[in-house]
Amino acid sequence: APAFFALISFWLAIRFYNNIENQKPIEYQKILVVQTNESHIGSVKSSKYINIETKEYPKFKFSIGSLALRRMDSNYYLNVIKPGDTLTLVIWKESYDKKIIKTAPLTLTDKTVNYDIIGVYGVEHKGIEILSTTDSEIEDNENSTLGVFIFIGLGLFLLYLQFKKRNEKASR
Repeated sequence: APAFFALISFWLAIRFYNNIENQKPIEYQKILVVQTNESHIGSVKSSKYINIETKEYPKFKFSIGSLALRRMDSNYYLNVIKPGDTLTLVIWKESYDKKIIKTAPLTLTDKTVNYDIIGVYGVEHKGIEILSTTDSEIEDNENSTLGVFIFIGLGLFLLYLQFKKRNEKASR
């Protein structure tokens, strides 16, 4: 059984590696919004996030996830931005097309998993860049690289367990 899971781990490592190598340039869409909620950092277990609620799109929460939050100027966001402030949010064009202007069809995942949440990859306030798309992309690439190493390490460990198990059977 460990050998089977080792193969799955190596396959996942290859998928992460291919994700890094075959990344297409991401298309972004800038939208101008008025924030309606208080600025704060929320958390679920050990994962932190910021949800931005807006006057223009009340059905959606614009979310800055924990990876992007690490590279964001969160002190500026928390201390300066208040309800009623205008922000420029940078989101994936695909999300914009599917959820906001509805010119592209939603997938089953789009319809069922967090439909009301749209990821944010850049934030500007009064010409000050609080989160850049470059920082978001760097964080995504670092995360993919980490995934490669984790799954290779897991695969090697599982192969070691398989080898150890065989040696114990042979010595009996």
